[in-house]
Amino acid sequence: MWVVGGGGYLGQEVVKQLYEIGAKVVCLDINNRAETFVKSNNFNEKVIGETFDAGNLQYIDDVMDNLNTKYELKIN
Repeated sequence: MWVVGGGGYLGQEVVKQLYEIGAKVVCLDINNRAETFVKSNNFNEKVIGETFDAGNLQYIDDVMDNLNTKYELKIN
């Protein structure tokens, strides 16, 4: 499950709930917010934190492809 804004106030709650039900979560946010949130909560390998700027439409497809390859994720 991809959570854009996962390091923000609402996104953090979404990530926590998904983690608790056993989902694999890619937490995305700007300025290292996702990585900081994931590290501070000691999630296991089911939660991945990555920097992502959803406002930059020119590179979204490339970033998604790179993350899918890096973490061997599948998009349905």
